[in-house]
Amino acid sequence: MTPEQWIRDELIQLWSDLDTAQRNAINGDWSIQCDGIGQRIKEASELVGPVDYADIGMTHLITGWFAAMNRRIGIVDPKLPTDEEIAGYIEMQHQSDRRLRGLA
Repeated sequence: MTPEQWIRDELIQLWSDLDTAQRNAINGDWSIQCDGIGQRIKEASELVGPVDYADIGMTHLITGWFAAMNRRIGIVDPKLPTDEEIAGYIEMQHQSDRRLRGLA
């Protein structure tokens, strides 16, 4: 594993850590822990570029959480899916749900 690959893997984990820290924040929004994790995400992103949205849970993309968090921690140009890509994912989920209900 190269140092760049290690940083990318760490960056993906940091996004997961930020999600957990935000959910655990007393006010349900932001905490000192979120600040620290956000700073680490920003610094790692400066080294290897923003994390690819494909490595973030689709729920966070659809709800806008990922874009909002990028703005909040100062990442100017995150890689975000297009509206068409999100719509395609939602349609895939609906089709999958319909198939599962048909099998039940």
